[in-house]
Amino acid sequence: MRIVHCLCLCAGLMLLDSSAVAAAATGTDTDLDQHPPLRVLTYNVLHHTDTFIDDLKWLFAGTPRPSARIAPTLDLLAGQNADVIALQEVTPVLLGAIAGDTRWQAYQVASSLPPVARGWRHQLTIAARYLFGLQPWGQVILSKWPLSGVRTYPMGRPLLVADVTVDDLTLTVATCHLDSFPEQRQTRIRQLREIFGRIGAARHALLLGDFNFGDDAPEQAALPRAFTDIWRALNPDDPGYTFPSDANQATETMTASTDTRERLDRILLRSDRLTPIGVERIGDQPVSQGDTRLYLSDHNGVVAELRY
Repeated sequence: MRIVHCLCLCAGLMLLDSSAVAAAATGTDTDLDQHPPLRVLTYNVLHHTDTFIDDLKWLFAGTPRPSARIAPTLDLLAGQNADVIALQEVTPVLLGAIAGDTRWQAYQVASSLPPVARGWRHQLTIAARYLFGLQPWGQVILSKWPLSGVRTYPMGRPLLVADVTVDDLTLTVATCHLDSFPEQRQTRIRQLREIFGRIGAARHALLLGDFNFGDDAPEQAALPRAFTDIWRALNPDDPGYTFPSDANQATETMTASTDTRERLDRILLRSDRLTPIGVERIGDQPVSQGDTRLYLSDHNGVVAELRY
């Protein structure tokens, strides 16, 4: 009887052990399936500081001031509930608005903007910006996850890089705003080589920003194959133009008009643990302010979801 009892006990323990293993495996799979996707966003917000000329246009022609776009821009961004946000053309005015908005208290902030001057220099700077439009702007990274190792590299418009810790994964996040003019192709190629020289060794790396060239440009050859262009990977048949939007008021009133539409804004990913599962554009529709329909930027933003 003892032998029979021991055999039954061993069989029960084996069944219990195998059931526990199966349950643990099922639980792990469920946890992975239920882990919320990491949402990442890039947006060239088009600088927001009012100048003397802007006030004249507003007074005599009814053209909206740049600062009129601040509140709806923050509304648009907050509505995306992104974990990591990369912004380009951020002015001190917009950065101050973010700092004063309680919706952004959960985010850590890294910025390439120079320190704010104090005293008479501060007042002189404000006067110069207002009269002549001389204003600093740069790149900003906002993250719900811990930020560390923030560094800025000068290269025309600065490259801003930070390490984002997502659970047990360290993601190197970089945001760029490459030089703009068509004749600056070689400059952009050099800038891309420098960028990937900075972040290419990272196991998990994300490059977001305004690349200022389209899909058919020679600069494409400077993009390493190790990095996945998320829009092209998920929407190969959709051109995904981000500049300018159709009948884009910001382009008509604030920047040089253009007949060429391009996909300038991109999200590139290198990782063996993050997989892109969705991507879309934002800011491609105007918002209403009284009788005015206002585009928030001359660019569309891009939002991607990454399965972790």
